[in-house]
Amino acid sequence: MTLSLRDILGLNNRFHVQIDGLDLGAWGKCHGLEVTFDGKPITQGGIYDHETYLPGQLKYSAITLERAINPKDSMAVQGWLAQVVQKWIYSANGADSGGTAVITLYGSEGTPVMAWTLRNVYPSKWSGPTLDAMTAGIAMEQLAIVHQGFL
Repeated sequence: MTLSLRDILGLNNRFHVQIDGLDLGAWGKCHGLEVTFDGKPITQGGIYDHETYLPGQLKYSAITLERAINPKDSMAVQGWLAQVVQKWIYSANGADSGGTAVITLYGSEGTPVMAWTLRNVYPSKWSGPTLDAMTAGIAMEQLAIVHQGFL
């Protein structure tokens, strides 16, 4: 298989998201898929040319997904958000454990390139389009999720 410049630059990539097996569809953008290793530097007496780092807390950023609204996938997101609300309202302790999400990156030919499995996923924000009848444009939605990691 020969890769084109578009493939190498990742211009044809798409992200697909599932949470607890529920298909939330394909997304055009995915921001925040990152981890920070927060090591703590310590200085040791008599060692003057470097610091030693102790392992610290891992910090996972919130992930923001963005795409044009479409009936099937956008309704799946609304259904998932409604399920989360029901769990929060009716759980015994006011919260429930979060779900497991899988974000799969697909290449231009529709084949999976990489997948990340996120633990204990919760929605942190959903935003829909700005509705203005005086302008033409694409109705976009964003979904931000927080999680406890993918490593």
